[in-house]
Amino acid sequence: MGECLITIKSPPQSQGRPRFVTRGSHSFAFDPNKDKKNWARIQIAEQVNNILSIPLHLDIKFYMPIPKSTSKKKKDLMLFNEIKHQKKSDIDNLLKFTLDAMNNIAFKDDKQIWKLQVEKRYDENPRTEVIMYWDDE
Repeated sequence: MGECLITIKSPPQSQGRPRFVTRGSHSFAFDPNKDKKNWARIQIAEQVNNILSIPLHLDIKFYMPIPKSTSKKKKDLMLFNEIKHQKKSDIDNLLKFTLDAMNNIAFKDDKQIWKLQVEKRYDENPRTEVIMYWDDE
């Protein structure tokens, strides 16, 4: 079984809604997260050797920042995952951003993913970790 760990070393980012502007008689849509997604894509490309086109199992952990005003006692509970992360951002939007950033870099398309494990946790070092698993055939 093959395995690859990818770490995006910035606070987890959620996929934003497309924005629309009108200039004159033309309307344009744009991705408000384009720069952040490009930064994530650069980090992913540095850690991946080739684009996979086989069935994949992904284990994704979003390590969310601990609020600065958190007490020491509460912070310790967060670090030991006794207080679960239930605040913004939604896990599905975090997942969408991450999978979109990985498309055509780590794998051809996210339709290759047959199994997915996703988790949000608190950590002093906010980041996203993706472990990709595949069968060697």
